[in-house]
Amino acid sequence: SREYSAAFATRELLWQRAVELDPSDSGIVNQLALALQTDGRHSEAAALFDTATALRPDFADAWSNAGRSLLEMGRFEEALPRWDTAIRFHENHRDAWLNRGVAYERHGRLAEASRDYQHVLASHPGCANAWYNYGNLQEKLGRTIEAQVCFRNAVKLQPRQPGLSLSLSLSLSLSL
Repeated sequence: SREYSAAFATRELLWQRAVELDPSDSGIVNQLALALQTDGRHSEAAALFDTATALRPDFADAWSNAGRSLLEMGRFEEALPRWDTAIRFHENHRDAWLNRGVAYERHGRLAEASRDYQHVLASHPGCANAWYNYGNLQEKLGRTIEAQVCFRNAVKLQPRQPGLSLSLSLSLSLSL
């Protein structure tokens, strides 16, 4: 909508102005990069995430966010070390583990995806997205009952998210 576009443009301009005022603040650079990432401008975002990590090499969120933008640009092999670095600095970085799991799954590396999803579930059992992703993986592997358990857990955590309920319903109907 027009209002959303105007609000987003204002947000981006505010972050750009903040970076101009203090280009050495890695947090501000990361926020501008997130705004660009949200707008689908992954190449620009990835460059800014790299700037944020150059400013603060232990900035796990920026490393993880860079991986996500690289993955969205189809640069899987470049994304992996970004998530590995985020995890090195923050052992239980939920988004790094989760996004790396998604990347592995997209590239057919299902055992590695499973390992990453299981790590998220062990360290962040309240993460509905992890339950959902792990459920989808279980279905791919033909493990319908395990998938249904995952989808039920996701729905319990986020009962108002229609996609989660739909996945559970579809899984249940396929097992009849």
